[in-house]
Amino acid sequence: MRSNRIFTVISFMAVLVLLSFSGPVAAEMESVEGTIQGFNCVSSGMTCPIDKIDAHVASEKAFVVLKEDGGHYLIGNLDRAILGRHVTKMVRIQGKVDHHIGAIFADSLEVKKGDNWKKVWTMAWEQEELYGRP
Repeated sequence: MRSNRIFTVISFMAVLVLLSFSGPVAAEMESVEGTIQGFNCVSSGMTCPIDKIDAHVASEKAFVVLKEDGGHYLIGNLDRAILGRHVTKMVRIQGKVDHHIGAIFADSLEVKKGDNWKKVWTMAWEQEELYGRP
């Protein structure tokens, strides 16, 4: 169990290092749809948590968008508190996707409500909240 946790931490750190070195040339603006899942669960081959009150949510350090085909993208710039609210929900993230390292730098987050999509976060909203400008 301890070696699995060490492997997960090292994998997560490696992805963060790769994200910091990836330039804008490597990423293209596009949309990714799937469900929000914990990085530890997905990297160990499990789909969890069951819902947002599952204990796994609190222990996750990072979240991914898990696509229907099993592929996933690490979400590099969204706060885990925002992502934790939408665990297991169908989401659409618009942003810069780097397919080489499997990561997305989000520009907006939408959650599916019935047949419609509801925008719940944008980078512009975040910048306006933090800096008073979009």
